[in-house]
Amino acid sequence: PEGGGEGSADITGEGNGTIEFSDEDGGGAVMIGGGEVPADFPDDIPLPDDFEVTAAFSGSEEIAANVSGVTAEGVDDLQSMYETALTEAGYVITGGAGSQAGNGDTVEITFEGNGIAGGTVAISSTDFSGENSDKNSLSVAYGSGKP
Repeated sequence: PEGGGEGSADITGEGNGTIEFSDEDGGGAVMIGGGEVPADFPDDIPLPDDFEVTAAFSGSEEIAANVSGVTAEGVDDLQSMYETALTEAGYVITGGAGSQAGNGDTVEITFEGNGIAGGTVAISSTDFSGENSDKNSLSVAYGSGKP
């Protein structure tokens, strides 16, 4: 690949353990096993008050970002929250799908606008074990579409 820039990795063993990778110029970072909502995450895309980050990715402004985690909020409540909040913030909902399977409900909402060329909110009541057994999965991903 072009550039051949340098980066760094930081691995910690506290709690569940986290792995963080970032490039030298601050153009992107990946956090697995915890972390924080990326600093450049849009203020007008809400996250539940009890949202716990399990993974995050933040590229440069030209690429994309994703934040994933768990929440005790219900799938139907989260779907309603995102459909309302995205519309009120000026995003256009471009699609959506839902399904029921033996292991729970899944909802996907796609959107664009406000400088985001494509975004997806994925909500799932997938059966977790351990400390997250009573929580639902939530992931918000988006890309700017800039070259």
